[in-house]
Amino acid sequence: MSNKFKLIIGFLVIAVIFLLYNSMYVVSVKQQAVVFQFGNPVRVAKDAGLYFKTPFVQSVRMFDRRILEWDGDNSEIPVEGKKISVEAFARWRISDPQIFYTRVINESGAQTRLDDIINGVVRDEITGTNNLQLVIADTKTLGEGKGRTKLINDIRENVQIRLNESDIGVEFLDFQIKRINYTAKVRKTVFAEIRASQNKISKEYRSEGDKLALIIESEAYRRSKEIK
Repeated sequence: MSNKFKLIIGFLVIAVIFLLYNSMYVVSVKQQAVVFQFGNPVRVAKDAGLYFKTPFVQSVRMFDRRILEWDGDNSEIPVEGKKISVEAFARWRISDPQIFYTRVINESGAQTRLDDIINGVVRDEITGTNNLQLVIADTKTLGEGKGRTKLINDIRENVQIRLNESDIGVEFLDFQIKRINYTAKVRKTVFAEIRASQNKISKEYRSEGDKLALIIESEAYRRSKEIK
């Protein structure tokens, strides 16, 4: 076998390996893939395994199939004439990677869309109640179907409705409120009102005590004169 023939064989082997390498892609259990042809999505691979594509014509983009986090910023919402700070978190996942790519492109785009939807629903629901007790108290205090549990369920349902309307290829899994508090400015006012109220009560107690002391002293003086 001549050196020239060996060179040709070697070149063909390398070319075949190169074609095979560019024809295969692997999807792990943590991923799901979208195959693109000339920049357009043509199919989806959701199950883990080895897949084939047309080399040089088709490309693959991976998307996470795990449960993803959404941690919202503090939202200041007016309730009963005072602003409260609400901090919440949610869990979601990519249900349709092809639609997901078409509508929001990546997780960063999805987070931005979720910010708009979730924060909007939270603000609407809490503002709609306009009752701080219904926001912070639970069913044990207010009874079945009321309070914070109902609020969270309503928010979860309405977020899913808006996501369905937006159709961004996302499934909404859970929503919870981490913390509710007055804003820093309002806390100062509330604490000042509490101190003023407590001072007023303590003054009333002291005044009643002084009156009672005078009555006791007068009665004691009267009895001592009677004894004399």
